[in-house]
Amino acid sequence: MGTGDQGAGVGEERNRPSAPQPRPPAPQPRPSAGGLSTRGTVVVGVVVVLTLLVAFFAATIVAPFLHTRGVLQECDKRYGLGVGYLPVKKTVDRLGGQDHALERLSFYLRMPEWMAPDRPLAVLFLSGCGERAVPALIEALSDENLVCRFYAAAILGSLGPPAKDAIPALERALKDEREAVRHYAAEALKNIRGETPPGEPIP
Repeated sequence: MGTGDQGAGVGEERNRPSAPQPRPPAPQPRPSAGGLSTRGTVVVGVVVVLTLLVAFFAATIVAPFLHTRGVLQECDKRYGLGVGYLPVKKTVDRLGGQDHALERLSFYLRMPEWMAPDRPLAVLFLSGCGERAVPALIEALSDENLVCRFYAAAILGSLGPPAKDAIPALERALKDEREAVRHYAAEALKNIRGETPPGEPIP
C-alpha cells in the first residue's frame, strides 16, 4: 500500500464518528439535613406530648385515688366501722375539704371492689359532704356491697327533705333483697317526706 493510501486510511479513521459512550448513572438524591431535622423534631414533640399526658393522668387521677385509698385504709385499721368514733370532718378535711372529698370519694366508689375495698367507709364519709353528696349516695344505693347500700339509705334519711331527689331510688330500695336495706330505705323516706324529724344519727 502506498503512502497516499495510508494517509487516506488515517483520514477516514479520523472522520469516522466515534461510538456513543454510556452515560454514568444519575446520582441518587440524598436526604437533606433539613428533612432529618424535621422528622426528629416531630418525634421529640410526640414524646413530649405523651409524657405530659401521662404526668397529667398521674397527677389528677392516680395520685388522688391512691391518697384517698390510703386515708380510708388508715381509718379502717384505726376505727373499723365504728360509726360513732369516725373522725368524719377531720377525714373530709384531709381529702381536701367537702368539694374535693366528694369528688375523690365518688371516684373511689366507682372503682371495682378489689381496687377500692373500704367502700362502706367511703359512703360514711360522704355524710361529711352535706347535701351535695346526694347524687353520690343515690349511686351507692345500688352498690353490690350490702353495707354501702344501707349506709347510703341511712345518710340520705338523715339529710331530710333536701335529699328529695333520692326518693325514686329509695323507693326502689324498698324491694332490696336484704331486709336491712329495706328498713333503712323506709326510714329514710319518712324523714325526707317530713314524717319524722331529720338529722337523726345513723343507728
